[in-house]
Amino acid sequence: IVDSTLEKLSIPINIIEFDHNCSVISSDPLKYHEQATATSEDEHYEIELEYSFSCPSNKRISASFTLCKAIPNIYQIEVQYVSDKQQKIVTVVAENDTLNIH
Repeated sequence: IVDSTLEKLSIPINIIEFDHNCSVISSDPLKYHEQATATSEDEHYEIELEYSFSCPSNKRISASFTLCKAIPNIYQIEVQYVSDKQQKIVTVVAENDTLNIH
């Protein structure tokens, strides 16, 4: 399951869609580590993705995180971003997967 997930993550369009023309500058999707949860039978994986995109700086950008649809076991994403005007950490959940970046 982990290998299949990491393969999907290697394609940025499987992760995020922008409402404006943004291009991928760099990506490093293959970092993850395993953590045991409260029950010893279950396993919990945290996957760290690092993508850099270049987007029009004079526009308000909406980003839809398609990752939760592509991989249903992922139910939330912590997004860290830097724009021309701010840097922020936001949690995106499957039910509301759109982030507006000013």
